[in-house]
Amino acid sequence: MKRFVFFLFISVIPTVLISQTKKTFNDSNFSKGDIVRVPNLEVELLNREKDVTNDSLELLVAFLQKHSNIKFELACYTDSRGNLAGNLQASQYRAQGIRDYLIKHKNINPDILTAKGYGETKLIISDQTISNAKTKEEKEKLHLINRRIELIVLEVN
Repeated sequence: MKRFVFFLFISVIPTVLISQTKKTFNDSNFSKGDIVRVPNLEVELLNREKDVTNDSLELLVAFLQKHSNIKFELACYTDSRGNLAGNLQASQYRAQGIRDYLIKHKNINPDILTAKGYGETKLIISDQTISNAKTKEEKEKLHLINRRIELIVLEVN
């Protein structure tokens, strides 16, 4: 029993020490651990060379340029369809592709942006909730909430 309690205590420490406040591009004050949802950025599922430009990418570029004193992790997530390993690989591929594009084509400083794919490891909407949705369209909208891109504040200078 003590081992289990000790393990649980260790696994909780990082989330207690780092705040995880949800922020938007409209916010101006950020702290380590804050999460900024990137709105409406869609990328091809398997091809990171595809053109990912759209309005939200320009918003992302402007946001990163405005906050060049902050180091961010570009975090990509998938829904729970597919297998865990494939989803982790696809999300890392997307995160890296977006980071590479921002650096190469939008002159974002590579020192302020890392890329990390989380796959389906941090779902917002559970599979149970999705399975309880009444229509295929409702289920797809719920899956879309899980397929997201976020900026996680790593360091504020």
